[in-house]
Amino acid sequence: MSTNEFGAAEERDSASGRRVRWLTPADGRWVGPPYHTRGAFDAGWGSTVVEETGADYQALVRVRLDTGAKEELLRSAGPTAMIGRWATHETNGWVVVVVGRALVAVRLDTRERRVVVEDFGAGRMAGCPAWSLDGRGVWMVHYPWPQPTTWGEGAGAIYEWIDFPSGRRERVWEDMEGTNNHIQVNPVRGDLLLIDRDRPPGFNVYGDERATSRAVLLETGSGRTTELETPGAWKFHMHTSFNRDGTRVYSHGRVRPGPEVPGSSMGASPMFVMVSDLAGRCVWRWEWPEFFYGHVGADMRHEAILTDGLVSRDLLCSIRYPENGDNGAPVIEVLGRHGSSWSRKLGQAAHPHPVMTPDGRAVIFNRGSGDEASRVGVLELEGA
Repeated sequence: MSTNEFGAAEERDSASGRRVRWLTPADGRWVGPPYHTRGAFDAGWGSTVVEETGADYQALVRVRLDTGAKEELLRSAGPTAMIGRWATHETNGWVVVVVGRALVAVRLDTRERRVVVEDFGAGRMAGCPAWSLDGRGVWMVHYPWPQPTTWGEGAGAIYEWIDFPSGRRERVWEDMEGTNNHIQVNPVRGDLLLIDRDRPPGFNVYGDERATSRAVLLETGSGRTTELETPGAWKFHMHTSFNRDGTRVYSHGRVRPGPEVPGSSMGASPMFVMVSDLAGRCVWRWEWPEFFYGHVGADMRHEAILTDGLVSRDLLCSIRYPENGDNGAPVIEVLGRHGSSWSRKLGQAAHPHPVMTPDGRAVIFNRGSGDEASRVGVLELEGA
């Protein structure tokens, strides 16, 4: 371990030899931005926003990618449960974050703060916000909490368009059969959302006993929904993401029921990785006899799936698949080693959640160290 000219800790990756720069200290609990295609970087991709959790506070912190210089944007006392519920717009200079039952916006350069929504309502949980493409509004979802064991016990998931900065709210869709923590906006079609439809009794673990696919495309203008087709009996998708140009959707899931413990092998439960078009049709699918828990994101360099698991417990990889409709084997590229402990005590802070900069030059990821600490690093894909 060494430090660069700015004093940031850096090292050579043990799997690829590429340079890794650490944006946060080795002690403490830090978590990077959501791993979806949008929402991680500001204009020019010069900085990102991370979350710090202390004994009696949570803080949202802006971090420069080149120097690691940090500036606190917002601090809340107590367990306000941001847990990844924030999004940065690429050009408008604002980050929105869920704080308790409120939605707050903070300007990155001046730290000006605005309360966009004061209260989503008692007994409601707000999911992860998503900026519109033009930065003039925010897509939000909120739902009953605790989640009802059977449907009909309370109002379902409510999807809203929130004008920024006026805070005017417009209800665009109601899902009376499920909840959702994630909204992803298609990177070129602002009216198309990718959502997780978490239904009882298993919600985000196994949904409605695999009867539906969980992964759904929502057209906000018409309210039309399209489930991603899933060949086979087990139709539940674990994670999803748009690809870099918004023409396809990446997903993965189990081929048949089995254990789901973050960081662990799925053992005798084989898993699939799948690519779908915007009509929900399967473009490519591949199965491995043994998988590892992980996530899917977009490789911004070419048509490929960025992942922190699936094919390995501790590697950051890119899964490049045949694009011509051939359902052949993919090519796996090892980018580096995230080395996370996947500690369940650390929760989401130990999930690497890799996200690639739009220029394809670097990957941000989390690394959990044992059960006590986590940090955020940058793996440089060029200049190694």
